Amino acid sequence: MNTDTDLSTEHQDLPTNQDGATQAATESANNVVQTSSAEAIDNPPEIPDSNDPSKLNADETDEQVTGSLSGNSHNSDFIKNEEFKSQEVVSIPSPIHLDLTNLTEENKQLRSEVTSLRSEVTSLNERLAKLEESAKFKFDSLVKDAIQKDDEVWNEDNEECQKYIAQAKLWHSKTERLCTFVLTAISDCVSRFDQCGDLMQAINQENATLYNSLLDRYKSLELSKKMLERLREPLDLLKKSTLPTEQLLRLQEQDLVDLLRSQTDESEAKKILAKKVKETGDIRYKAVREWRDLAEKLQKQWLNFIEKKLLPALDGINEGKRYARHLASDLSPSYPSPNYQDKISNWLRTYKDLEDILLDALKNLDVTPMMVELGQLVDYNLHEPIGIEPDPTQPHESVKEIIRNGYEYKLPDQEQSLILRSAQIIVVKNK
Repeated sequence: MNTDTDLSTEHQDLPTNQDGATQAATESANNVVQTSSAEAIDNPPEIPDSNDPSKLNADETDEQVTGSLSGNSHNSDFIKNEEFKSQEVVSIPSPIHLDLTNLTEENKQLRSEVTSLRSEVTSLNERLAKLEESAKFKFDSLVKDAIQKDDEVWNEDNEECQKYIAQAKLWHSKTERLCTFVLTAISDCVSRFDQCGDLMQAINQENATLYNSLLDRYKSLELSKKMLERLREPLDLLKKSTLPTEQLLRLQEQDLVDLLRSQTDESEAKKILAKKVKETGDIRYKAVREWRDLAEKLQKQWLNFIEKKLLPALDGINEGKRYARHLASDLSPSYPSPNYQDKISNWLRTYKDLEDILLDALKNLDVTPMMVELGQLVDYNLHEPIGIEPDPTQPHESVKEIIRNGYEYKLPDQEQSLILRSAQIIVVKNK
């Protein structure tokens, strides 16, 4: 048998690769490499001993085997390509790994930026501290002089202001008392007016003639009622008055230091300080003037309400009482029965009750009627003559009649009273 022919025939059915090598040869080479790799892992090579001939021969044998494998260039290139591809697949980073890498880089960048910002802030603080020390050192004496001058003026302004503050508080307190007592008196008077109205209805049911005789005087009482009720609105306005702050502005050293922080010229610094001292003094002057004006305003409002609003209402009641007294005297003989006498007396008592309510309110406000007696000599500082009459039984220039009561106000901590209104009188003139 021809051996070459058999071998050739035996390999005719095997597929060949592009380089002309058979698939069997490739698999054989791969098996050799894998076997060698596995053995290399399980049995790591020992370092040959130069004195051992057997080991040297083994190494030479390995070199021969390696040489025979490397001699097949096609198989060697294939193996290298496969190993390279395997390494490329293994070295591809995963998405999580990429994210972590990016976050790490961003974190490093942020840390670097924070460090840079901290350095800049530290530098700015150092520069600011140097500027403050420089300004304070350079203009320290100027600042202290300005503070001293302002303190001297402040002491004078505060002393004056405290006087006005005390006055304003006094009249503000009196205004509150005025609103309280007068509003209460108005409510009590309205109730008494209503009782008089009920009495008039009872008289009208029993005797229309007597009712008509009292009707004109009753209408005057209704006018007094309306006058008193109209006082509620101005009293509500007085209740809303408030007091301003008591603190007077004064310069502070730190404010002046801040004001001169960017200044380097001493003459300019002096101008700035002088302007600031003047501005502060002007503000204090306005505050002092505000307290002074408020004290005067509260006092004027209080006195004006008593004189122009409350006393005229009381005058109407007093005048009505004078005419009602004469009317009751004229009606009493015509209605002698006790029933009518009681009704007339109760109706007349309305004036006295209203007068007492208002006088009590004024007394709580330290306002009292002026004491004027018939026959006493006229005091032109207290009395206002509005007419004269001869009367040989009375001294010349004495008080003949009191037309309108006068009122005076007892000032706190003072012996002399303030004349709110002079008494109007008729003077005896015998010459």
